[in-house]
Amino acid sequence: MVNHSSDRPEPRASSQIAPESSPKRPARFIYGERSSLDPHAHNADYLADTNLFRRSYVRTIGESEGMPLDSTTAWLVGNNVAFYKLTSNSCVEAKRTEADAAADKINGVVFDYVLSGEYSEETAADLVSLRSGDLGMVQSTVEVTARSRRVRMATIFLPRTRLAAALETDLSDDRFILRSLSSAPLAPFVGAQMRLLFESYRRMDTQDFEIVLESTAELLIHLLRGELSRQGPPQELSSKEFTRAIAFIEENYHRPELTPDDIWRGINVSRTQLYKMFSENGLTVAGYLRDVRLRRFVDALRTTDLIGVGRLAWTCGLDMQAADFTRLFKRVYGMTPRQARAALQAGQSVVAEKPIT
Repeated sequence: MVNHSSDRPEPRASSQIAPESSPKRPARFIYGERSSLDPHAHNADYLADTNLFRRSYVRTIGESEGMPLDSTTAWLVGNNVAFYKLTSNSCVEAKRTEADAAADKINGVVFDYVLSGEYSEETAADLVSLRSGDLGMVQSTVEVTARSRRVRMATIFLPRTRLAAALETDLSDDRFILRSLSSAPLAPFVGAQMRLLFESYRRMDTQDFEIVLESTAELLIHLLRGELSRQGPPQELSSKEFTRAIAFIEENYHRPELTPDDIWRGINVSRTQLYKMFSENGLTVAGYLRDVRLRRFVDALRTTDLIGVGRLAWTCGLDMQAADFTRLFKRVYGMTPRQARAALQAGQSVVAEKPIT
């Protein structure tokens, strides 16, 4: 395991501003930092000094692969924006309940940018998984379970009051409760700014850091404005996104590693939305994907007689044991792949007898 301690340089003397212990209102900007290896970390809400998340977000910490967890969170908090950086050399599972959110009385949106490692957030309805270079958002008032693995991550919090004033909406739409923003046109620019903030934390002059943080916050607001403008009515949106899902499958079916999770990430919808769209059309995601692969396999049988059945199936994304593939094909088409090839070469049709579920 790698301890990213090099990411936490000693702060400049001029930037060492001690956080207030229990402020009614935070200073213009305050710094703070705490490691899970701190002997006091387990007995205190690790963001208490920031007057933001007084309830500890990290609920479960332990060991991974025999190495003790070393998870360090640093922050800089102002009245209208907050920045956090997380560096962890292990695995973390964290949970923030509705009771935590209610006790904190913190209402806004959290934007996460992953520099390295893996990070996911899951609500009762949706799941968003982020990898290096991905950007996502989650509202602070919902119950959420977060999981990370060897992650370095930059986070920006914006109060709902600021967002509502800028966007003229309270973001109550379910599509903006938990969402991946990686495909947004401005996402690469936001990511570059958040990476700069992560790497420059306490290395940059406080005033300069504030300027970059504020500009990144405004860029996030512009990104959200663009995402909102692209959203149509739910029914219209569902139809468009279903078409995108079908197109994505048609373009990528040949990849054996392609799964339903890759599909919803690829078209920037939630897992729940993807499964709901297919269900509304009388389909399952996995069943449709396999159906496309089988149809492409039959097309290939019709035009190719020099490649073996197993190899041909693999080029169509059907990566499974030969016996399993033969059983599947026979269940759907009523004959074996070799029988189907012979029938096609004889000019006969090969049609599915049963849909795949």
